Amino acid sequence: MIVRRTWCVLLLAIFACCTTAAAEEKIIFQKQSPFSLVVVTEDDQGMRTLRFGTSGVRQSVAKVGDPDHLELSYAPVMLSGLAIWGGNGDAGAVTGTLMTY
Repeated sequence: MIVRRTWCVLLLAIFACCTTAAAEEKIIFQKQSPFSLVVVTEDDQGMRTLRFGTSGVRQSVAKVGDPDHLELSYAPVMLSGLAIWGGNGDAGAVTGTLMTY
């Protein structure tokens, strides 16, 4: 019984933290596109988040006043694919150079 009560309290605490974090985001832009609802929110730390739909996953995050800030883990390596693939069927810059020699 004590273990069950402890789990219930723990789950309620986690739920309270999640709803508090979500409540801190303010919708600053919302518009229906031909494909989906586009929503931009801003939190109290100045982080602006782009989502498709009100409960969608984060597509992009930017920190106002700090363009060098990278919030999402894939951001530092997302352009590395351009070095490998040229985009129009040929090799990218790195791959093309290696294939030349």
